Amino acid sequence: MGAQQIDYESLYTADYFSGKRSFFYRLVGGYRDLPEAFDGYAANVRRYARGGRLLDIGCAYGFLLRRLEGDFETFGLDVSEHAIAQARRVATKSRLLVHNILAPLPFAAGTFDVVTMNDVLEHVPGTARILAEVARVSRPGAILCITTPNRNLIRRTLYRIPDRMEHHVNLLSYGGLGRLLDQAGFEVVERFTFVNALFKRRFRRGWGPEQTYIARKRRA
Repeated sequence: MGAQQIDYESLYTADYFSGKRSFFYRLVGGYRDLPEAFDGYAANVRRYARGGRLLDIGCAYGFLLRRLEGDFETFGLDVSEHAIAQARRVATKSRLLVHNILAPLPFAAGTFDVVTMNDVLEHVPGTARILAEVARVSRPGAILCITTPNRNLIRRTLYRIPDRMEHHVNLLSYGGLGRLLDQAGFEVVERFTFVNALFKRRFRRGWGPEQTYIARKRRA
């Protein structure tokens, strides 16, 4: 099935998050608050930003937003109505909207000081367009934190079937994501690969099957 034909609203329902229609969430007993993952995502943000407005794209149940509500004015977007309904119970201080990022982001230019996207880009086509939209809604100097699979030999070999089952239609290489960020007007301040969110071992080279980029929007 082509990436453009995916009905995201129908795919990411309660069955997906419970693990009935997700390979990875079935392994961990459904989508849940894993401190090893979400504490790490929050730490990535806090190393470079404090205060201002933060947007979490693909916020799911709001576990990251809940951790950051005390530090930022927080906003969350997700294509799943089910996920946003759950997030409203978890991230009670955040402003949450159902939104498909294949459409323009529903915010004015220069709105945000921080944008996060964890496990989002692999699900949708058009990375360059998405990053351009993120740049549009980010102020100069804003921080962008991205985690997504790393299309290296390990990923293509060991994760081939799970990635297909998860509708991972857009796997980016370590260097390729960096070039796209540069083209969108971001300067990379930190990057690493890792085994997965449950392990703290990081690699500065592209060995791990997952990757994190932290970048800053260039000032004019």
